[in-house]
Amino acid sequence: MLGARKEVRTIEMTQETLAALGVNGEAAEAVLSALREAGAEAERLRGEMRRAELRQGVRDALLRQGARPDSVGLLALAVNAEQLNPDEPLDEAGLAEPLRAAYPSLFRAELPAISPPGGAALDAGGLGGMSVEEINARWDSVKAALAQGT
Repeated sequence: MLGARKEVRTIEMTQETLAALGVNGEAAEAVLSALREAGAEAERLRGEMRRAELRQGVRDALLRQGARPDSVGLLALAVNAEQLNPDEPLDEAGLAEPLRAAYPSLFRAELPAISPPGGAALDAGGLGGMSVEEINARWDSVKAALAQGT
């Protein structure tokens, strides 16, 4: 991706330099022809970069919406990126919901919060931030959260 951007910038700088030099005659025509080709290639590369950035944006959005990391590439293929406008923010929830409905196994399960007696609501996702002492002190709640979360 960075190599393509560098190449585009190099082509642009070459075009600017030759225009400033005012090359003329047959050499000028040859240079202009080469520049037109280079300009067309630069435009193709710009389009390719926009599409790659949009595809990566779709993958990132799907991950934030709960897609399993090992499935995000497959899910991204189900999205018609050509219909997305790269100039507008991505509607992540709108993008993910039809895919979640069609392919629920490719998304992480949403774990319900439980309210065990004698403690605040605890869910399996929140266990990772607990210290060993907290887990030991709330062992019954931890077991209940793990039982419901798996």
